[in-house]
Amino acid sequence: MTGHRSPFQPMSKSFRLKAFTLVEILLTISLFVIMLSFTLPAYVNYQNRVDLDAAVTLTAQAIRTAVTLSDASYGDTNWGVHLTTSGVTLFKGTTYATRDTTEDQLYSFPRTTTIGGINDITFSRLYGLPSQTGSITFNVNSLNTQITLNGKSQIQYQ
Repeated sequence: MTGHRSPFQPMSKSFRLKAFTLVEILLTISLFVIMLSFTLPAYVNYQNRVDLDAAVTLTAQAIRTAVTLSDASYGDTNWGVHLTTSGVTLFKGTTYATRDTTEDQLYSFPRTTTIGGINDITFSRLYGLPSQTGSITFNVNSLNTQITLNGKSQIQYQ
């Protein structure tokens, strides 16, 4: 019986199945976990910085737009901004309470953002001067920054 193999004979080396051993799989998983433990904190820190920058940029943009619209006397009235933890609203009117809600422009903050400081600012018609000056503080987890508004409607970031 040449050419036939008995079922009890071992397979030749060319017919052996190749597979990963348990040790190789565990080693691969442990290396993946180690790499993840180094990269995950960096990603979280990066995301926090992006969220903070987004909130500050949106607020500065809304303030500059309100100043420009008030200075140009667009709509023949004042413009302002109203800040909450969920975002900033650019509004048309002398106060947020008496605003024209059809003209509201809402800019949403990332959910991780908290704010403090002044929260309602209107700008005078024709001159664009603010109703109040001061700072707005933004916090995202352990990161924070400030926007300072002076009496000439100039914004400074810190």
